[in-house]
Amino acid sequence: MTEGPKIANTVLTGTALIGAMFVASCSGLHPPALAAAEPGAEAALERMAPHPCNHVVAEVLAGAQVPVSRVDHMTYGLYRDDRTGNITMYDAWLALKDQPGSLIVQVNPSCELAQVYTRGGAKVPQVAEW
Repeated sequence: MTEGPKIANTVLTGTALIGAMFVASCSGLHPPALAAAEPGAEAALERMAPHPCNHVVAEVLAGAQVPVSRVDHMTYGLYRDDRTGNITMYDAWLALKDQPGSLIVQVNPSCELAQVYTRGGAKVPQVAEW
């Protein structure tokens, strides 16, 4: 009977270790400071990709000091719970005119900011690259 709990504890410890390593590797992925969106930013984003969370993306751009005029195009992706089918998260992928890669703004279905990061070589001050 003592072997069962020992194995279970090992699995839990291993899982906890993997989880801790993941959190540590992603610790740089956090939202930048939000700021009041520049005039017309939300409308410009809405023309690129209509979405109820564009106001948050506009605030992220302002907080990261990225003028909306630098955004070439934008698209949204979503995540669904595989058991319920409910949407659990949205990613706004923004391609910037002056560089490769993307700025990604992740929000939950209530448009609360989860994290912001770049991929593919995009460089934005105060935003972690992943």
